[in-house]
Amino acid sequence: MFHMPLPALLVPVLFIALFIALWMGLMKFMRKLMHMNDTVPPSAGERIDASRWGSAMVNGGRAKNCIRLERYATGLALRMHPVFGSGRIWLPAGDTEREDLDHGRLGLRHGRHHIILEPPLGAFVTESSASASAHAVLSSRAEHGPGIG
Repeated sequence: MFHMPLPALLVPVLFIALFIALWMGLMKFMRKLMHMNDTVPPSAGERIDASRWGSAMVNGGRAKNCIRLERYATGLALRMHPVFGSGRIWLPAGDTEREDLDHGRLGLRHGRHHIILEPPLGAFVTESSASASAHAVLSSRAEHGPGIG
């Protein structure tokens, strides 16, 4: 029978624990470096929709296939995948500047945040603003009657 002393069994467990601790610390540092410490305000309401995972340049840091956009009634939340620290940026609808870039990319600016979304995420933002406009028109017609709006 194979007999191994107890300290030798602890080496892999300690290695895994050390790796997880270092990974969590590194992701917290990267989240802080990319200024992804925002929270979604309570006034945003419930989440309406969410995009698929996609790529973006967030405050100078490249994020490949680990960014998701969540649509709320009053804005968008940009969220990093949980494996990479679950960072979040809140982009209010009225205060966020949009800029159409080349090759279907979309630039967003709000305060200190500068975000460049790759095509699938850029299309989600364009689609969400179009559907929000249509929803506002339909809501206005429902409140004021069919002839006004």
